[in-house]
Amino acid sequence: MSAPEQAFASIRGDAGEVLAIGRLSIADGWAGITAVEVTRARRGAGLGMALTRAICAEAAARGARRVFLQVETDNIPARTLPDPVLGSPLSATRRERGTWAEAGYSLRL
Repeated sequence: MSAPEQAFASIRGDAGEVLAIGRLSIADGWAGITAVEVTRARRGAGLGMALTRAICAEAAARGARRVFLQVETDNIPARTLPDPVLGSPLSATRRERGTWAEAGYSLRL
């Protein structure tokens, strides 16, 4: 079942090409950030972090006060995002499931 409120975000290059994409879902005060992808040629350039910040800002504008980020377990850059990007960690919500890891945060507004 999908969240009742969803949005998609992208970062595009000068020629309109998609460089990064991500999905925001909101339910019960929680925002979920999933399906974040950065084109291979642009990885490590900060696009994933910029997209995550933008999605968090949109989530806060829509009333979410907590966010979870779902990433693949081997995506070390995403799993080690600094707290100022997402907010204060809610350690009780950190868990791994197969190839996915989730971590919950209180949004910093």
